[in-house]
Amino acid sequence: MLPILIISLIFFILNIGYIIFNAPNFLYPMTTFIFFIIFVYKYIVSIQNQEERMTEEINHNFVQNLPKQRLLNELKMAKRVQQALLLVESPNINGINIAKKCIPADNIGGDFYSFICKDFDQMSAQHRSPGIVKYIQSENKYLGVVIGDVAGHGVSSALIMALSAGLFSEIGKRHYSPKKVLEAANRDLMRYIENSQVTHVTAFYGVLNVNTNEFHYSRAGHPNTLLQKNTNDIIELESNGTFLGMFDNIQFEENSIQLNKGDRLYFYTDGITEAKGPNGDLFGDERLKDSIQKLKHEPIGTVLHQLFEEVDLYTQYQKATDDRSVVILELG
Repeated sequence: MLPILIISLIFFILNIGYIIFNAPNFLYPMTTFIFFIIFVYKYIVSIQNQEERMTEEINHNFVQNLPKQRLLNELKMAKRVQQALLLVESPNINGINIAKKCIPADNIGGDFYSFICKDFDQMSAQHRSPGIVKYIQSENKYLGVVIGDVAGHGVSSALIMALSAGLFSEIGKRHYSPKKVLEAANRDLMRYIENSQVTHVTAFYGVLNVNTNEFHYSRAGHPNTLLQKNTNDIIELESNGTFLGMFDNIQFEENSIQLNKGDRLYFYTDGITEAKGPNGDLFGDERLKDSIQKLKHEPIGTVLHQLFEEVDLYTQYQKATDDRSVVILELG
């Protein structure tokens, strides 16, 4: 383009000299005109080519970014669904206070918790005289609490998280026994996660008899729930049981304990205890127990806020690598 422009300008100057000074010209004016036309044509073609390249680049970028934008929109929708699940209202039961919080490590997470309220009829035997037994029907109100953690991150974990929360809600309405609830959940999850990127789900499921304050519980590879007695002692509620969704026909151990007014139950996921400080050390179980003990006289809403704040301070507010969830249940 530049050589053609220079040659055209030279021819143009020579012809101007020919016109002004009537100097002899060894090149015809028509030649200059032809070069000028060629220059204009080349210039127009160059502009058109540039516009076409820009259009192609814009279209290419749009097509390349289209799947990414669609994925971002789907992630936003998944996040809203998860928030709706985790922000569900706590059961309003006289004498029971509940505080809960979940902070996903990414836009969407794998932690979940849910509450199941159910009235179960129970037949109890009353011995009135030798050889005579009278069965009396009584109605007991139960509160089921589940907290769980889906292995991994991303959309697959988010979908299994939503599925798990729904499964426990439905199964918990059919069964009172925590071990039976876990067994049924394991059978269902085996089918759903078999061909997914999720390997397993951990869970702790407990049922509180609101009439008697007896607490039954089972665990599926999840951290032990902590019981802070009104005497300020802290007890780990242990039971044997492996992950959900990995093995068929597994058995879970079910244990029970009597609760009293003023007792507090702390359900949590390993994102709390496995949070790392700058030196790589974990926040740990003992540090969690010490924090709970230190806050024993505070309302559970304040305790919940302070627990998350202490974890953040320990990690120096570095971005979390795992979801963090805590549910506190207090017998008032």
